[in-house]
Amino acid sequence: MSKEAMVGLEFETGSEECPPENGITRCCFRIPVSKSDRFSIRIGKTVYSMVNIQTSGVSFRTRAEGEYFPVEKELINAMITLDDQVFNVRAQVMHVSDDGEENPLCGLRFIELDKGTAEALSAFYEVLRERLLLNKGGTA
Repeated sequence: MSKEAMVGLEFETGSEECPPENGITRCCFRIPVSKSDRFSIRIGKTVYSMVNIQTSGVSFRTRAEGEYFPVEKELINAMITLDDQVFNVRAQVMHVSDDGEENPLCGLRFIELDKGTAEALSAFYEVLRERLLLNKGGTA
């Protein structure tokens, strides 16, 4: 999307507390994470690069056999690294989707975030959103 096409583009966000019965309906716009961003999620001993982020969840690509593979509706404990900040989170696996890429995409929804973690995630999200909308980096 060109910078000119984005003039006047606004995002409306609804409640981030979407009822689980809505399946994988997104309540917030997901922002792509660039390969140059130092954002990752660690589940057990395995570290995954994030594909995208929103204030209430992230997506990442699964890996080959033998490592953790998510199961839909599973509750997990994970560690999120955003640049040099690390946050422990609890999340629910919302989907594992084959989108034609080499490895399936896994979407997580955070649950029970403490106030500090929620504020930090929101701040990182806003920086990425502004970068995307102003076309100052896009995705790698």
